[in-house]
This record gives sequence, C-alpha cells and structure tokens, in this order.
Amino acid sequence: MKSTDDNSEPASSFSLNNWMTDIHSYVKDYRLCQLSLPGAHNAGMDTDITDNDSYDACQDHPIYHQLESGVRALDLRINWYSGTPGGFFDKFITVHGGSGRKLGYILNEVVKFLEEHPGEIVVLDVHALEPGGNAEIPYKQLYEALVSNYHKYLLPFSASGLTLAQIKERHPGPRMVFAVRNLLWITPEPYRDRSLFWDKIGHRWIDQNVVSTDELKKYIGGVINDPPPAEELWTTSAVAFSLFGGPLDIISDLKAWYPANGDWQAKSNIINFDWCTRSNSDMVRQCVESNKIKKPRPVLEITSPVNGGFVDDEWVVVRGTGKAGALVYLYESGREHPSYGNGSVDAATHAWEIRTNIIPRGAFNLTCIQILNDKKSRWAETVAFTHGPRPAPVLRLPVAGTVTQTARPLMRGTAAENGATVRVYVGDEVYGTATAELYGSWEIMPTKDLPLGYKSLIFDQVVNGQVSSRSQSTFITVADKPSKPTLKSTLIGPGWVEIYLDRYDDIANYTYSLNGGPRVTFYSGSYTFNGLVLGETYYAEVFSTNEQGVDSDVATFPLNYIAEIPAPTNFHVISNEGRSVTMGWNAPAPVAGLELAGYSFGPSGVGNHHVVNPVGTFDNLIAYWPTEMQVRARYQRELVSEWVSLVVFPKP
Repeated sequence: MKSTDDNSEPASSFSLNNWMTDIHSYVKDYRLCQLSLPGAHNAGMDTDITDNDSYDACQDHPIYHQLESGVRALDLRINWYSGTPGGFFDKFITVHGGSGRKLGYILNEVVKFLEEHPGEIVVLDVHALEPGGNAEIPYKQLYEALVSNYHKYLLPFSASGLTLAQIKERHPGPRMVFAVRNLLWITPEPYRDRSLFWDKIGHRWIDQNVVSTDELKKYIGGVINDPPPAEELWTTSAVAFSLFGGPLDIISDLKAWYPANGDWQAKSNIINFDWCTRSNSDMVRQCVESNKIKKPRPVLEITSPVNGGFVDDEWVVVRGTGKAGALVYLYESGREHPSYGNGSVDAATHAWEIRTNIIPRGAFNLTCIQILNDKKSRWAETVAFTHGPRPAPVLRLPVAGTVTQTARPLMRGTAAENGATVRVYVGDEVYGTATAELYGSWEIMPTKDLPLGYKSLIFDQVVNGQVSSRSQSTFITVADKPSKPTLKSTLIGPGWVEIYLDRYDDIANYTYSLNGGPRVTFYSGSYTFNGLVLGETYYAEVFSTNEQGVDSDVATFPLNYIAEIPAPTNFHVISNEGRSVTMGWNAPAPVAGLELAGYSFGPSGVGNHHVVNPVGTFDNLIAYWPTEMQVRARYQRELVSEWVSLVVFPKP
C-alpha cells in the first residue's frame, strides 16, 4: 500500500538529499563503516513497480526518490533472467516474491542522483545474486559491463580504510560502492582485478520470515551487545513481516529504539528498514543526526608508525586502536607468519601498544589482526614505514668545489620532510638551521661566520625528535679573496685565440689583458683575443672580481697561436631536394704538425654538426629561402680554420 504521509522537509541543519556533504565537518574523520547509514531494505521493490503491493513491495517510491529522501545504502536481491528482452543489465531484476526494478534502471538512477550531489556516497549492497532460471549467471560479462559503463563512479575497495575526508581528497566526484560476492571477479578463471568492487557486506538478520516487533527488538538488542567488527561495512535488517500484512510499517518503533544519541545508533552501521520515506523520513533523519553526535566504535588500525615514516631505534613501538579486550598480533603484510609481537587492547581507551625489536631494518609493510572470543578480525590497513634512519637532506647550492668570499653563504637544498628542521654542520658544530617547506625545499643562512679555508659542510634533518642520517661532506673554500682563475680550454683560429675559464657562482666579472697591455673587464668567463700575428709570442693575464669588489691574484696563460690554418676548398651542392641539402668539399691541404679532427657544418647562425668526412646533410630547411651554408676544418688542440660559405635555395 502506498503511503500518503511524505510531507515537506522541515528546517534542519542538513538537507536529506545532501546530508553527507552538509555534515562533512562532523564526520570527515570517520570511515564509511563507522557511520549510521539509513538503508532501504529491498530497495528495488517499490509500490510503483510491484504487482502485489501488500507482500512484495517494501518501499513506497523508486530509487531516486529514496536517495533524495536520505537513504544511502540500497539492499538489493537480484536474479538473472537470460530470456528477458532488452539490454544486458535489464536481465538482472530485483526480486522479493515477485519482480521489481531492473539493475540498469537502478544504476542509472544512482548515477543521476550522484551527478546532482557529487559529495554523497551511495552503497549498492548486492545481498543476493542468483540465477532466475536454468541459465548460469555470466559473471565475467557482468564484470566487464560494470567496469566499462560505470568505472568512473565506482569507489575502489582500497577506500574502505579511508576516512571521508581522505575519500573526498583522493577520489573526488560522484562515488558509489558496489558490494557483491567474489564470484563476480573469480568466476570463471582467470581471476579479474577486483579493485573497483567491495566484499559482500555482512548481514545481521533474525533468520525467520514472520517477525513480530517484540522478537525483532530482542534480536537487535543482542546484535548491539556483540556487534560485528567495526572496521568493515555491516547491516542490520530492522524489518518485521506479517502473514496477513506483509512488510510492516514499524517506523515509530524504530524511532524509539534508535534515538540519535542512543547506544543502538552509536554501534550500528547500515540500518536496513522498510518504508524509509514514511513519517516524514524521521528514521532517516535520526540516523543522520546520530552521525553528528555519535562516538563510533574504534576500528582496528595502526596509528604509529605512520605511512612513509621512519623509526631509527632498535625497538619499534607500534600503537593503534581496536576492540576492547582483544589481543592484537603484528605481521608483515602478505604473510601470516611469523608474528612480530602482540598486545591487548585497553578496555577503557580501546588503545594498544606493542614494543618489538624483531622487525628487520629497512622498508617494512606492517599490518595486524585482533582476536576476541576466538573470533579473528580482518587485516588492518597496511602501514609502510622504514625501520632505520630518515635519509639526509640534499644540498644543491653551493656546489662542491665552490670558492666563496662570503663568510655566511646562502645554502639551498631539497629532499627534506615538510616541516623538518634542517641543520648544517662544520665539523660537529651547528652553523645554522631552517624549516623545510611543503615540497622539501629549504634555505639556510648561517648564524655565524664560516672559518676561512677548505671546509666540509654536512647536513641532517630532525622530524618529531628523530634525527636523520648525516649527508656526505660537501667541500667548499671560504677565502679572503677569490681564487686565481683557471683555464678550462682554448679555441684557436686565424688571427685569434678564444679562452674559456672555470666559472664560479660568486664571481661578478673578469679582467683580461694581452701581453700585459690594456685591461678589459668582461662579465663572462670566456674572451677572444684578436689581431694576433704569426711569429709573435702571446700570453693572457686574467684576474677575477667577486660580488664584494675583491680581486683575485693574476693568472697567466700562454697562447699557442698558429696563424695559417688551412680551410676546406671547393664547397659545393651534391643534392638539393625535400628541404634537405647535401653538400661536399675538398679536405684542406695537409700541414706538418696539424692533425685534422673533422669539420663543423651547417647553416650560418643556427648551430653546426660535427662530421668526420668531407660531406654533410642538413634537413628541415625553409623551401626557396636563401640559406648560407658554411663549413670549417677542426684540428687537434682545438684549432679551427676560417669558415667557407655558400648560399643555397632549398627545394620543397
């Protein structure tokens, strides 16, 4: 029978169609398994679809209306009818005596609701999935159809251990939980990736078809006294049934049994009941209100060490929460033996602590189980940590070998933990500290002058009182004036010699002179001396000046000038097509004491290829655009000839 008492919603601190979003600040630190979730018993069996309202229907309105009215868990019992016309999902039909909604309809209604309310989460609890005839259920095809059509909405099973705040951060957008027995991903073999599907949800049901309210109240009271493990989704079937009336409207009884501030709400997870939208959805409202004030049961979890943490002690102290009186055992994730220690959960605080010295050094994946009254829990979420020191921070500037005249040089680095205190040492004495920023970067300005001379800089970091390993030494020189310039390389050509110096960061400029002549100050560590004459002896004098205006000593470098360096001849085009030009030339005439090393070849001003033989190809030129191609000879001792040029017009 259809209800007529679906009244408009009164003023409240939340909207029924958006309540998980509206009360997020209250529940952000809870897992789904810790919430009171209003569930629609036989959600697919509403009076708009069933032929026999009195016995088959358990809800007044279809799925979308249920969700708009605050329901967040849909209890579904589904049969597969291979001969049903329509699409694939239309062959999966909810049942309760008669037939109800099709799975495709249900999924699309859920998606419609989630698209309108992306901050909500809906649990599809496939309580039963059975063949409706002789045909076997096509599990593989169902799996593939769900993944193909709804993967972006499916909240992965890994989120079962996350809080609502973590789910919101890591899995934003519309989200549904699809909980079903494992035949979906293991039948037929080979097994399929189950990451998008949750384990079938455990149910607490009185296990009798005809149920009075007194019998039901007594049964639920027993469940609340010994509820299932807190770290997994579970449901209570809070429904009564009469031979003469079918599913009973017991909303007023449920409201009395489940007050928002009562023990039944505090210990419950999914409460499945009939006629959810009746009495102004008051039972739904009580579930929502309870989430704002309830103190949920602690789940089995490891709270210390934390993921990504480091423990640099012989003894690892593992802390967590669990069920009062339970015995907790530590294990390496993926292995049931050996145990790395055990301890009891405190009855008052639900906390436990285990000290162990047998966890091996290095990276370790830690988990645990709890046992109470010979009942073993599921595995706790794995915590990946390192039993050993945190790595040292990494210095980026100044680089090793730097010579500085600054007694307090700025030091920059990375690879520290956010919020860590980074320390710099000279010997065993701390010369400065800094706090690492979000991505591990840090800057230290020493608080006192570094001693003059060749010094070793060493770094470490401190996080929550734990000290990392120390970095390798970075050696720099603190001097009262810049070091004398050092020659890196030279390049010699007709009438000129170009020198390249080793460059240090704190040098402002260099001053150059030829044979003690006029001085030229230039910012660059490279300089070309022109106008050189065959037969003369040349030397360069160079000194550097730092940012403080202090000059180095003068360095002297001999310039081994050779005036006449033979260049290639007969520079010509071999082929010209497809914007690609191939050119050839004759090798220069040999000269005693000069060993040819190859050629530089390419367009003028673009950059050149090094080629060994007297032929070269250059691609991707601009068609019909005049291009000056050039080539010069390269010899040992960094000697080069003059450029030889030829203008070509590349063809398309």
